[in-house]
Amino acid sequence: MVIVTTTYKVKQGTRDKVLQICRASRLHARTLKGNIEYMAMPSVNEDEIFSIEKWEEKEQLEAYCESDACRTFIEKRAPFLVEGSKI
Repeated sequence: MVIVTTTYKVKQGTRDKVLQICRASRLHARTLKGNIEYMAMPSVNEDEIFSIEKWEEKEQLEAYCESDACRTFIEKRAPFLVEGSKI
């Protein structure tokens, strides 16, 4: 099993918008072979989001990361991230 955790900062006041984008991505990811879990939630720190993904195999995660759906997700949330955020 592969577990990916991510915390990233969003621009002030945009956390709910980014969470909506994350939820749409989660709905798609959950339909993919090998995806066990995908969650995104507000962090305890204001204007941060925490996410966790669980995949059966590394190759399944890599396939998702290279997909159009993942690229679209990244493009949609990019304008809301604080410059320099590590993802």
